[in-house]
Amino acid sequence: MRDEKKELNAAINADIQRQQQRQRFEHDEETKNRAHLRATLDRQVSDLDRKAKDARMQSLTEAAELKARCTQQLCQELQTQANRKKAMKQDADDMRAQQAQRTSNSRGARQRDADELNETIRTQANQEEYRLAAQQERLRAAQANADAKEAVFMSTAFAESNAKNMYETKRQERDEKQHQMRADLHYSRREAARERQRQTMLNTLNMQLGASGGKKELERIGKEKDRDAVNTSHRLAIEADLARLRQKKQEEVELQADLVKQMKDKQAREREELDGFKPNAATNTMEVNQAFLDMSFARAKSAGSLPKSNDLMHRVDASRHLDKPCGRAEVKPWVDIASSLGIGGGTGVFGGEGHMKMKMASTGGMKRIMTKQSAMAMRDHQMQATWSEGVSGSELKSGMKNAKKRHQAQLMDKRDCY
Repeated sequence: MRDEKKELNAAINADIQRQQQRQRFEHDEETKNRAHLRATLDRQVSDLDRKAKDARMQSLTEAAELKARCTQQLCQELQTQANRKKAMKQDADDMRAQQAQRTSNSRGARQRDADELNETIRTQANQEEYRLAAQQERLRAAQANADAKEAVFMSTAFAESNAKNMYETKRQERDEKQHQMRADLHYSRREAARERQRQTMLNTLNMQLGASGGKKELERIGKEKDRDAVNTSHRLAIEADLARLRQKKQEEVELQADLVKQMKDKQAREREELDGFKPNAATNTMEVNQAFLDMSFARAKSAGSLPKSNDLMHRVDASRHLDKPCGRAEVKPWVDIASSLGIGGGTGVFGGEGHMKMKMASTGGMKRIMTKQSAMAMRDHQMQATWSEGVSGSELKSGMKNAKKRHQAQLMDKRDCY
């Protein structure tokens, strides 16, 4: 075991030495590789720096050359523009001189033309003036001759014709005024006749409407009476049915009271026969005492009588006295229907229509009394009103002034025409 341990230790030490040698070898190799890589990188960096420097120098050289070319090209373009500007200026001066020469030539030509035209116009104006003077002289001579002839004619033949014309003019004006007056009278009478005819037609229509309304009112009253009769018969039938139901209920309650009395008598006989034996509560569910008997007879006595309460829930015609919501009594406004609002009272001019229509008219139903008559009176007043009704005094005065001015203008027009 000691030898084995020694051999094992020797083997382990040998392995450790080999591992250390391998590690030193690997470290040396790694150091060499790192040094070689660093040297390579240094060479590459130096090469890149040199290339970058060369590139910068090349770009600077190209930029300087480009700048020089641009400066040379700019100088050439500036020189070309200056030469072109000088040439254009020279051309403009030449053109200006030519234009001035043409202008002076055209001004002289226009001046000569204007002088010739003025001379021509002056000559024509003198000729026209001489011609007009001669013409006016001839016209004055002709006018004097015509005035002399007109004076002779007016003093001799025209006097009688003028008198006839004036008489005829006055006659025509008089006839025109008379015709206008007759036409106005005819139109006024025709309008009055039309109005009378319209009033007659309206009165006839009103009478027809009144007759139709009276007929409809009679039909309505008949329908209301028929409805009241149907409602009354229906109510009586319902009350009869209710009476039969109450009678049947009363008979049932009386039968129940008799049965309760028979049960009490039977229970009393059983107690007498069994010498006061009282069964237990489980088998004695129908035991009748005196209080239950009295209650049954009292119920049988009050079953046939109507309730004394004024509650609407116990009335058949409760729906007539209720308003929405159901259950609340309707409160109607007080209206005095004893006194009539018409002329003559209940037996006056409205007496033939019956008391029902008078009451309805006094309370606002159908039509109010005198409503139609008041409407007709207002319409007649509007038809008979004058044209100046509703016009103020200042407006009336201004209207009269304008009418007077128009009349005077018409007279002046007629005078000018004749």
